[in-house]
Amino acid sequence: MAFDTLQNNYRNRMNNGQFFNTTDECAEFIVDEYHTAITEGGGAYNMTLGQKDLILTPMKAGLLSQSTSVLLSGVGAGLVLYWTALTNGTFVTAGGVPPTSTWEDDTLDGFLSNIGDYFKEHLDSVIFTNTASGATFSGVYTVT
Repeated sequence: MAFDTLQNNYRNRMNNGQFFNTTDECAEFIVDEYHTAITEGGGAYNMTLGQKDLILTPMKAGLLSQSTSVLLSGVGAGLVLYWTALTNGTFVTAGGVPPTSTWEDDTLDGFLSNIGDYFKEHLDSVIFTNTASGATFSGVYTVT
């Protein structure tokens, strides 16, 4: 699984009967969990400055539309912007590319697996450039 903590927290919320009152609330939960996973992960590549609204706005629109293609295209573009030009003093990022995966399973577990895989696919495309040496790395940012 990718983004295990996000998936487990979402699943636990549903299993405990704490359903979302609005699609905006659901979108905010997912994006907050994503941002927390990013800011707490990464090891030496850790980045703490991504602008959540760049993902939140298209996440809200995508969930409200109930269209997988609207959700994926908007969130994919938002993820690229979120990761563009972040720096931690040692590395600077290039935003990567929007994920190309498609979602086929509409169960809760399928949705969570799809979103975790989608986020991971994008994260693996983010390029980290060492500001001192110019060396580049991708697929190195780890989250739980």
